[in-house]
Amino acid sequence: MIWSAYVVQVVRYHAWQNRNTLTAEPDAYFGLMHATLNDLFWAVTVRMSRWYSDA
Repeated sequence: MIWSAYVVQVVRYHAWQNRNTLTAEPDAYFGLMHATLNDLFWAVTVRMSRWYSDA
């Protein structure tokens, strides 16, 4: 069961997070996105190389 106090807390957190994300420097935001996507790319690359290796 979800309590109303929890819902209010989550809504306030999301509002706070949106304000901080939208007012942050664009270079910092896109740098973080680039790093995240780069990590995902290399994780998938390593996993696929393990599946399709000639071992």
